[in-house]
Amino acid sequence: MTNPEVLTLDQLRAEAWRKMEPLYLARLAKLVDDYQVAKSRKLGSDDLSQVAAAATAGRIGTLLVEANRQIPGRIQPGTGEVQLGDLADPDTDDALDDLAEMTLRMKGQVVIIPAKRMPTTTGLAASYRF
Repeated sequence: MTNPEVLTLDQLRAEAWRKMEPLYLARLAKLVDDYQVAKSRKLGSDDLSQVAAAATAGRIGTLLVEANRQIPGRIQPGTGEVQLGDLADPDTDDALDDLAEMTLRMKGQVVIIPAKRMPTTTGLAASYRF
């Protein structure tokens, strides 16, 4: 075992990641598998409109969001209606950010997933509670 006091910050970070990476990858794999099972049971979706409606109703248990992905637009909090827009417009938000905020407010879990591990091509994947 290496004494952490003799390691540089970069060496310590690399050693920590070497230990944590298998746990991290196993957790991501389980989240993806859970989503796929939920979707097969009609308790999950990667469709923005369906997920927005579910978020408004507090149905999302876990929301997977693709890292560095944006969907220009906003979600109306009361109705779940999706209004797409252009990020160049200062009044346009990121719909994925809105979904994440709504999910967290309703005590759901939000996990940012690297693009290469994302189980969908839409930038989101939601598993519903009910």
